[in-house]
Amino acid sequence: MGAGELRHPIKVLKQTITQDPNSGAPIVTWAAVSSCWGKVEGVSGTAFIAAAAEQRETNIKVTVYQQNINPLGTRLEIDGQQYKIEAVLPQNIPALMTMMVSRLA
Repeated sequence: MGAGELRHPIKVLKQTITQDPNSGAPIVTWAAVSSCWGKVEGVSGTAFIAAAAEQRETNIKVTVYQQNINPLGTRLEIDGQQYKIEAVLPQNIPALMTMMVSRLA
């Protein structure tokens, strides 16, 4: 893969939980911890019915140079839209990391 293919700016977001000082309720926020360049490819868009409500699922394949990205508690932000990491795919090139992500509403 050529460096020119990694042309999409990607932010890596980590979940942080704080406590509301007044109510004591947990407040979940997502903060950017790093950024990198990656290749973003649309894989499929499927519509399905679940719990009598139509939902849309968009799968995107994202490839970046190897990062210390743990899929648990991590999201990616691409063009202002947040994506959940669904799976990390095996890669023949150790320097690259390929992930399947789905767009969050």
